[in-house]
Amino acid sequence: MTAAVLATALAAATIVVAQAQPAPQAPASATQAPETAPSGAPATQPPQGSVQSLPSVSATPLYTFVYRAPPQPVPPPDVPAIAEIDLNATQLTPPAPLHVRVLTSVAVVSVTAQTSMLFMTRGIPIPKAQPGLFLFDGYIPDVPVFLRNHTFNVDFIATAANGTTADVSLPLRLN
Repeated sequence: MTAAVLATALAAATIVVAQAQPAPQAPASATQAPETAPSGAPATQPPQGSVQSLPSVSATPLYTFVYRAPPQPVPPPDVPAIAEIDLNATQLTPPAPLHVRVLTSVAVVSVTAQTSMLFMTRGIPIPKAQPGLFLFDGYIPDVPVFLRNHTFNVDFIATAANGTTADVSLPLRLN
């Protein structure tokens, strides 16, 4: 893809991301169903001190689009860098889930996804999961007809504590 196509797609995705809502969650009680033995009797409790894992309510998102930055020398510790951006899709038909993972240098303290359209710029923060890892799991609500069938450029902006930034623009299409 050319840089112009990528920039246009990111602008669209920023509008969508700005309108994204948190993904619906299952009730807490759904993850704590009692285990049963094959005979239907309740399973025995695990020995005290052992770790019991609960079944996952939702599977790990499948990232079908992966952007990897071209190889670069390792940046100094205070320089922000975006190494990879993963999206569950680059073409969305709202309402739809949106899953984003951004891998950065450890100097990055915040990541924002934003897009511009005409006279307005919209952006949302992507929450930090751990140093160098930012995750967003949300849901794009239905959007007005005039936003459909367009490709927008979404700018992913990584900011370090000293205020310096690194950015990557990616296309996102709303069908």
